Amino acid sequence: MATLKELLFISFEKGTLNANRGLFGNFTVSAALCLQPLKSLYKGETKNYMLSGMGNGSIYFWEKENCVKALSGHSGSVSSICARKDKSSFVSGDRSGNIIIWNEKF
Repeated sequence: MATLKELLFISFEKGTLNANRGLFGNFTVSAALCLQPLKSLYKGETKNYMLSGMGNGSIYFWEKENCVKALSGHSGSVSSICARKDKSSFVSGDRSGNIIIWNEKF
């Protein structure tokens, strides 16, 4: 199976369509199944992340085009991610039916 090397992020800002490639760097992944924006407080600073749920059961955190963190917890492909009401934590689900409620410290 071929591995995924990058994700394409598309945004629309001030009337312009932008496309940026996000590189996984040293992280090994297989396929992206879902994306979710998330704001999080980290050491007193608000961070804007994009989360990607992957076929290998991991969730990857993106800052701009850089993959900065990976979380493991699912045994199956991550098929859904939803921000919680507080917007600094999230819930994720996998294809085997498991759900993880992540707190703000992940």
